[in-house]
Amino acid sequence: MSKSNQTQGTPVAPQSTAYYRGKEAIWRKSAFGCGTVGYNLIWMVVSSYLMFFMTDVALVPATAVSLSLIHISEPTRLGRSRMPSSA
Repeated sequence: MSKSNQTQGTPVAPQSTAYYRGKEAIWRKSAFGCGTVGYNLIWMVVSSYLMFFMTDVALVPATAVSLSLIHISEPTRLGRSRMPSSA
């Protein structure tokens, strides 16, 4: 073994993929996914309030509000494309 694969003279074992299998893996994956629930909940409350306020109070057309909210959440969809232009 090369020196880069050793730590204090002990070889380093490759990571096992058993971490992502079985019943415990379902727990780990669902716990990892629950981390985004708070962020998504806040985003949905704020965007719903903005949609209501801008369409009913400020009288902005619904299409303009929805396009602006899409642009805020996904700026590459309506903004500059990641694809290079053929000039």
